Amino acid sequence: MSFFSPLIQRFRHQYPGITLSVRDAGGELIEQWIADGELDVGVSIQPVQEWLTLDSVVLGRFRSAWWGRMRS
Repeated sequence: MSFFSPLIQRFRHQYPGITLSVRDAGGELIEQWIADGELDVGVSIQPVQEWLTLDSVVLGRFRSAWWGRMRS
């Protein structure tokens, strides 16, 4: 979690009116929560399941991916 602490602090400082919650779960469950609209953003160390139409970005040496719902 120490990787995310400075990111969360900076986000809360820049966007004080937005509520941020953190959940811990396996990658497939996080992907499903995003696909179902329960989460807006997720992080995982496994690749995104191709059948889900989620955007992903490799964050670097940790091979993590950020996902977000496709906007129409």
